[in-house]
Amino acid sequence: MICLLFVVFVLEKKRIISIVKKKTFWSYSLKYLGAFLAGAFLLSAFSMLQKKMLGLVFSLAPRAFLIPILFGGFSGLALSVVYIRLRASRERMRDFLNNIDDIVQIVDKDGNFVFVNQSWHKTLGYSRAEAKELKVFDIVEPTHLEKCKFFFCEIFSSGEEAKDYETVFLSKSGEKIYLEGRINCRFEKGEAVSTRTIFRDISEKRKAREFQKIVSSIFEKTQEGVAITDAERSVTFINHAFTTITGYTEKQALGMHIHELIRDSGNDLSLTNMMRNALRENEYWHGELWTKRKNNERYPLEITINAITNTESEITNYACVFSDISKRKDDEIRLNHLATHDTLTNLLNRETFYRRAKASILEAEKKDTNFAILFLDLDGFKYVNDQYGHYAGDTLLQLIAQRLNHGTRKDDILARFGGDEFAVLLNSINSLDDAKKRAEGILCKLEAPYNFGDISVQITASIGISLHTKDVQINEMLMEADKAMYAAKRLGKNRACFIEQ
Repeated sequence: MICLLFVVFVLEKKRIISIVKKKTFWSYSLKYLGAFLAGAFLLSAFSMLQKKMLGLVFSLAPRAFLIPILFGGFSGLALSVVYIRLRASRERMRDFLNNIDDIVQIVDKDGNFVFVNQSWHKTLGYSRAEAKELKVFDIVEPTHLEKCKFFFCEIFSSGEEAKDYETVFLSKSGEKIYLEGRINCRFEKGEAVSTRTIFRDISEKRKAREFQKIVSSIFEKTQEGVAITDAERSVTFINHAFTTITGYTEKQALGMHIHELIRDSGNDLSLTNMMRNALRENEYWHGELWTKRKNNERYPLEITINAITNTESEITNYACVFSDISKRKDDEIRLNHLATHDTLTNLLNRETFYRRAKASILEAEKKDTNFAILFLDLDGFKYVNDQYGHYAGDTLLQLIAQRLNHGTRKDDILARFGGDEFAVLLNSINSLDDAKKRAEGILCKLEAPYNFGDISVQITASIGISLHTKDVQINEMLMEADKAMYAAKRLGKNRACFIEQ
């Protein structure tokens, strides 16, 4: 008995220690004792039967059963230990297969599932009973079925031991499960009898890859330039539009500092500081700036910069999205021009003249200078319209506008008020005589003949003069100039007139 316990202890030392710790010592002791007794009994019974069959004399004395008992008992004990170990090993393997995240399946030559692990059930949604009724081809997505059958036959016929494979299964709910893994065959007597496969579910990985493709496609096809930088603002990615807008290729741009590629051409430090402060405080900046392309051509950008942070709220990247707004700026300039200028003559319109004249009043009072307003009306313009038509009249107004431009200085303000009425604000006028000389010079330029097409026209103008005085508003000056203009017409036209107040 002591020998028995010693052998058991040597063979099962670790198990015995764990059994004692788990307080199951007596349970396992009874199992081993039962195995010993069963082995001793069976071998003793066989010994008695053998002696009887051979006609030998046998005795019931204990000494006659000593060898069968010891040999049979130890044999039973050894078999018990081997069985328990084997069962424990199988349980460990089954537990391992059932608790890994990968899908494990064993399929025979007919496509029946011999074994599937817990992850297989969890991923595909089929119960154990349902798995027994299924064949592997029943759960393959239809568009991959022919490929799967061909591969299945090929691996059995070729006898290849291992091969990488991708496929698509359908879960019980009909969801596509994208899988990749490695498949090999189990052989018996040189013949493949089943396949063993370990699959990884790459559905999320595939979705991420497809999403990445979509994002990349958006980046490449968008009309906005996109640049990604690292935390030090060195460029790590640009799209095609970036190259189109800036002129820098991917090879040239990667590794460069973003401010070298998109720099403020006006060297506006306040804008640069505002941008940096916004990124530091809000991790975001949006605005407009003028920059230069690779060929040094200046152009306006509308740009948005976002800081990208990691889980520790540390900035890891910056994303810059920008667009060339040259056309928009041109449209804004054009629309502003249309809003402030007369469409026929391209001179300032009445509203813009009022705004600038008010600014001239403030400037004159601040610098203690003088200016004058000339109000001009053409003599006989109605006759030209009636005689030659409105097209001729419009052409004549355009030619008159050109002469007025040539007859005024750069700092003067010239506008068409409507019809055949014009106004000129003469800056830096020292006296009334100075204003009259300027007005007479304009009259001299206007009275020369106008030739366009087959038409030759000579036309004059009447001008009223109003001098700026302290506390006089622009409306009052225009009214004075208008009265003086009518006075000039009454005096015979083609002259400039000033009415003393």
